[in-house]
Amino acid sequence: MSVFKGIEAKLNFAVFAVLVSLGPLTINELLKQVSKQKGLGGTYYASLNKRLHWLATNGYVKELQPSCSRAKTYQLTNKAILTMVLDQSGGFQEIVDKTSDNKAGFLSAMLLSILFGKD
Repeated sequence: MSVFKGIEAKLNFAVFAVLVSLGPLTINELLKQVSKQKGLGGTYYASLNKRLHWLATNGYVKELQPSCSRAKTYQLTNKAILTMVLDQSGGFQEIVDKTSDNKAGFLSAMLLSILFGKD
């Protein structure tokens, strides 16, 4: 998965992992958790803010509007969770190998809808 490749891969993966385990967080809460990850102790607020903006623009995280007393929070989208599943499973081959014919039909219909249909 391209989101887990390149210079920003480690930070992207850390953001995904933290949000999967803890749910929606503010940028300060997220920075605190990401900084605990090996090799990311020196992550700056500005770097994480820029990364979250990129992830939001590309549909991997969603910005939740703040309530009166709370800052904006971020949560993973279904697209991000799908990306993690496909990345961790080794891609579609393992999924195809493990699926039943009925589920394969459903998955095929969904993929065709995504590739050739409209949302």
